Amino acid sequence: MGSLGRAVLAGLLLVGCVDSDPRVTGVGSTGSAATPMTTTTGAGTRPVPTSTDPGGTGATTTVEPGASDDLPSFDERSVGEPFPDAPDLGLGDPLLPDLGCPGLDVTEYDVTLDYDLESRLLTGSAELLIRATSELRQLCLDAGAQIRITETVVDDVVAPARHTGDELVVELTTTAAAGDELALRVDWTVTPEPQEGPDGIPLGWFATTDGSFVLDEPGGLSSWMPANDHPTDKASWRFTVDVPPSYTAVANGVLVEHQSLDGRERWVWEAEDPMATYLVLVLTGHFDLVDAPPVDGVAIGHAVLTGDRPDLEEAMALTDDQLEFFTEHFGPYPFASYGIAVTNAVPGLAMENQTRSLFHRDDLIGPLREIQHLLLAHELAHQWFGNSVSPGSWSDIWLNEGFATYGEWMWLEHAGFSPVDEAAAQALARPRLFPLTEPTAAAMFDRTVYDGGGVVLHALRAELGEEQFAALLRGWAASNRHGVATTAEFVAFVTELAGRDLTAFFDAWLFTAEPPSAFPG
Repeated sequence: MGSLGRAVLAGLLLVGCVDSDPRVTGVGSTGSAATPMTTTTGAGTRPVPTSTDPGGTGATTTVEPGASDDLPSFDERSVGEPFPDAPDLGLGDPLLPDLGCPGLDVTEYDVTLDYDLESRLLTGSAELLIRATSELRQLCLDAGAQIRITETVVDDVVAPARHTGDELVVELTTTAAAGDELALRVDWTVTPEPQEGPDGIPLGWFATTDGSFVLDEPGGLSSWMPANDHPTDKASWRFTVDVPPSYTAVANGVLVEHQSLDGRERWVWEAEDPMATYLVLVLTGHFDLVDAPPVDGVAIGHAVLTGDRPDLEEAMALTDDQLEFFTEHFGPYPFASYGIAVTNAVPGLAMENQTRSLFHRDDLIGPLREIQHLLLAHELAHQWFGNSVSPGSWSDIWLNEGFATYGEWMWLEHAGFSPVDEAAAQALARPRLFPLTEPTAAAMFDRTVYDGGGVVLHALRAELGEEQFAALLRGWAASNRHGVATTAEFVAFVTELAGRDLTAFFDAWLFTAEPPSAFPG
């Protein structure tokens, strides 16, 4: 995500003025009709889901076989003991330890959503193809407490499940061995409310007066649908989204079907390349879908609010130029399609959703200035660094943001705005608040991560020389295409590329809060 987007969102929350934008609901002053009530504890102010747990108790919910049709309301359902031999929940990520589910690998998501814009009720069903990576008696998924699970089915047999807090545990009738494949279907309903993220920025599903958008990084997806919500578990995705007549639903990948039926519009999108959960895009509203000629074999398709197309032609054309530029420097674009999605979200918001980056309309309309070039370049660079090469843990987020920041510097120099040397010098002059590999969850999107990551790469450029640095940009993207990578793997890759010991370099530039005051050379 662009640092500007995080900064603007944080500022709006601090002054409590997001609600002043009549196009956006679900964020803003405490206690508004569209905002969850909050409770203050020793850990700070956190939202309490009000749509499914009126008492804010985090109660345990049991879904028994055959209970989907006549399932009682949330507060009437039985509360039971956890299943025997329940798995340890969460992957133990250094920053967000509760996210993710051990022992399983989701390879496919087939998601069906029906969104009622008037009531803001989201009805969903997800079919997951899961490969067991260890022996399993239960399956677990991240599922926010505000979600109301209505049925769970494993291999066509209804299975009992327990929804406790933010975790869904589904019991298996027989033990699955490592390597076994399981088909899990989960049905649910939710009136989604954004939930506070680790850095204080709301995440999840946001309603606008004319539709909705999502912001899922990090862990926001599981606030509105059950998923294995950690970037190390990537899968292919298919989205079937039903919306009212005249409305459009937009998601990742390519549009494979659109039809009108039973008074609803159905839109089907497929993203076949592996994708992390935090990169999911779902938009609803009045959009025009704009197809353009391919760029280097990549299908181009944009989504813009109806009526905005003439004002966004320059931004769409710039995307083509940037795609050609980054392909030259980073190697082949890693996915089948790309485009921008421009909606009425929050000013400053920019998010690198896989294959279709999300922007706020007001930030791109009109003659393009340096800031528009920066926003578009940063999110496009993420398609290689962050989306194709995803972080091995959230503490490796500097790899995402450092490469995207350096990509924006490279583009701004190419476009005639400012030299990379100047941008890097300015970033180096700013205080680094912590070692890049040691952010807290609250600071994982601090400017230190963005600037500091860019500084490390510029220092590497000076240390390695132009030829090896160019090989680094292309080689890192190619060797980890559609995978995940850690800081340790990055250090090993660069060391092998350089053919010499770089311990002193990385100690001075990466594993420290006080890098040198001048670049090497």
